Amino acid sequence: AIALLQQLSDMEARWFVLYTELLQQRQVQYILAVALYIGDEQMKTRVLELTTTRGYSVQWYKIVDFPIDCVK
Repeated sequence: AIALLQQLSDMEARWFVLYTELLQQRQVQYILAVALYIGDEQMKTRVLELTTTRGYSVQWYKIVDFPIDCVK
């Protein structure tokens, strides 16, 4: 569903707003983190593509309390 919203957001601003709001939800970020951790190569690639789009601007390491040294 998130991938579909990403594609739609490229075509119309209203979809972009919805996509951005969805990516800001903590539950969605946790699901993406789990998919990145346990997913296969294709899933990990897709998660990384989603989180490098213009709608995803959260500094996730601050949300999950990672030490900043782990990210750098």
